[in-house]
Amino acid sequence: MTSIALDFDDLLGTLLLGTWASSMLYAVILKETWSYFNNFSRDGFGLKLLVAVTVLCDTVALAGSYATVYLYTISHWGDLSYLTKQYWPVVLFAASTGVSSALVQGFLIVRYYSLSHDWLCTIVVLVLIGFALATCEASAVIFALFPDYTERYKSRVTVIAWLSSSTATDIIISLALIWQLYNMKTSFSGTKSLIRRLITQTIQTGSASSIVAVCTLIAFLKNENSNVEAMLAFVLGKVYVITLLANINMRKQAPSKDVNFTNEHLMRKTAPMKSSISADSIQIHRTVVRMSDQFDVDSSPASVTNVNSKSIKGSDYISADV
Repeated sequence: MTSIALDFDDLLGTLLLGTWASSMLYAVILKETWSYFNNFSRDGFGLKLLVAVTVLCDTVALAGSYATVYLYTISHWGDLSYLTKQYWPVVLFAASTGVSSALVQGFLIVRYYSLSHDWLCTIVVLVLIGFALATCEASAVIFALFPDYTERYKSRVTVIAWLSSSTATDIIISLALIWQLYNMKTSFSGTKSLIRRLITQTIQTGSASSIVAVCTLIAFLKNENSNVEAMLAFVLGKVYVITLLANINMRKQAPSKDVNFTNEHLMRKTAPMKSSISADSIQIHRTVVRMSDQFDVDSSPASVTNVNSKSIKGSDYISADV
């Protein structure tokens, strides 16, 4: 067995920095989780369960990162041989991070399918999600079986496969959602603004997790015996959870009471024109259109014509100047 140089800045300093960054992001997660359960108590049980399980898995991952630093720097401080191995907290962190990441990616692809009903893209992404989860858990098992830092190379294939497939999944989901939103047509300026906001948020959240995953992979390939990739991995799981919470909590930013965000009722581009228009979690209801003669200065009720929006054809909506 070959020995490794004990660089405390690399072995311990990076882990400590990772827990600091994770703690700050976890504070955001707690705030957004409280906001979700406080503002959206009427959401279905399935979505509430998804949020609860995802946050719980991330909490377990955070506990694993804390335990790793504590064991290295407190319980076994001065034991140089202890620093050359990885122990159960690392395995716990890797396993729980894989689960939380898969849950978030699964939510996003189901959201895309509800919007597009594109079976092909959905199946491809689900396969990638399953592959990423399997390789992440396989990496955790290898860490448990071969704890020495000098044996980290044995997890090289699974770690590369995990981070690569996870990055590819994030990019595909983001591009698919952006394309679907971009192709939605509406003449209502408020809806256009909300769609643009959704596109912007999709780019921001999707790119964040992809960038962190790529940086983690690069750090691992550069030096398998370093803990720089562990520091970045501590942050990666938190980014996924914040992505989930950002997507479901953006509903509280609705500009008026006439705009209702839902995840169940989504409008496709080819859907027939109705008295409401929906676009990826956005549903705007229209009930009555009031029309008046521009040359009539009389403001009395008799001079105003009330028209039920259901009696207007779809082509009238499209050509209307809103």
